[in-house]
Amino acid sequence: MRIRSFALSALAPLALVACDTVELTNAGTGGSNDIATVRFVNATGTNLDIAENGVVASGNGSIAFGRSTSCFTVDASSPGLSVRTAGTSTALPGLSANLVNGGNYTILAYPGSNGSTQFTVLSNANAPASGQAGLRVFNASGSGPFDVYTAASGGSFVTPSATSIASGSASTFFDVAPGTGAMVRLSNAGTTTDALTIDDLTWTAGQSQTLVIAPPAAGSTDLRTFLVSGC
Repeated sequence: MRIRSFALSALAPLALVACDTVELTNAGTGGSNDIATVRFVNATGTNLDIAENGVVASGNGSIAFGRSTSCFTVDASSPGLSVRTAGTSTALPGLSANLVNGGNYTILAYPGSNGSTQFTVLSNANAPASGQAGLRVFNASGSGPFDVYTAASGGSFVTPSATSIASGSASTFFDVAPGTGAMVRLSNAGTTTDALTIDDLTWTAGQSQTLVIAPPAAGSTDLRTFLVSGC
């Protein structure tokens, strides 16, 4: 299955948006000077509200599939974060954000096997090699495991950049050559069977991104993908 650039175009603002960090007025309440930067991303089919200490700030409400909040700062030692189905007041269970002072995180909501919402907290700490870009893959699809191959425009898929990425897990960051028209292929782990190919991607030197593999939309069998930049 091949996904060309149009499959990502509706989600492009998530991948390309500049990270304007919002420092919330209640970050650091309780006397702590420990500050972490976070961005929430929604890979579920349900719109979500993101609250800090019970308050849904502007821009953090009704986050749809493939969309994210802006980056914002929280008290690392007591972040007070919760996620709700949009328009409700009851927090979804399962979010545990263990953050460190100065840390930079992507917090991803994705569907669990039993229909629940699962959460993962991914550190964005990465330094690509000089002149390279950084990429990791998170498998939120409910299928797999997958091996990940990358290639420049017009290149060939030769050696996997990451292997055996099970559902609910992420690869480590790996370097990719900057440029346009880049390609990513997922194969069923240990085989050359093509599960998904994405092309017309752009990597920027010095920038690290996370490629999220998401479940198919209702009525479809095609996996969906979107890119998330760190803060």
